[in-house]
Amino acid sequence: MIEVQNGCGSASPTRYLHDFASAFRRVRRQNGGETIDLKRYQHEARSLLRKCRTEASIVAEPASPELLMPLDLIENEAAEIRVVGATNSHLSAPHRPRLDIRGVPCTPLSLLLVDRRIALMSVSTGYPGRYAILLQERAHVSTIAEVFEALWREASVRELPAQQLGARQATVLTCLAAGLTDAAIALRLDLTERTIRREVNSLMQTAGAVSRFQLALLAQERGWLTPLR
Repeated sequence: MIEVQNGCGSASPTRYLHDFASAFRRVRRQNGGETIDLKRYQHEARSLLRKCRTEASIVAEPASPELLMPLDLIENEAAEIRVVGATNSHLSAPHRPRLDIRGVPCTPLSLLLVDRRIALMSVSTGYPGRYAILLQERAHVSTIAEVFEALWREASVRELPAQQLGARQATVLTCLAAGLTDAAIALRLDLTERTIRREVNSLMQTAGAVSRFQLALLAQERGWLTPLR
């Protein structure tokens, strides 16, 4: 049985999640715990998102872009959505009025916390499949919510004023948000892929994004994108 400790204590929220993920993985392996495949995990996540009414808090694993939640399943446009640890992918997300993204260097697990009443957590087994746990007990969910809030405060996103963007930067961001690869962006702008990679890395540093995906979401959320021609 894995115990959800009461709060982070003196540890940082990132350290707490690392320790929790390690303990969870160890206990499941020792007990011959059932693994779930990606399709089943996504089914559970989608089911929870459809039930979301007021808020969804998400921790996304950088190494697992396919675990990012389909946020368009949340029907209530007024629901607050917060994501920590965006993934390194070309996936796009719907524009929502209350979507906020922050980044930390690394997240050890995937988490979906819905309306502060139910939490779905999973960790990689190191092989195909994942270990997952659904938390519904109030004390456990409250602890996970507390850890997420601490992680949210620790995470960072810096503002990038739109007026500081050059025309090429805006086009690169727009192409990135549309899911284009570096090669496709380079072809469109008649530049080398190396130049595009440097441009994207520079924009990530300026915006405080930890991944290309987070950069695309920030650009979309803050109105930095321009129509593609």
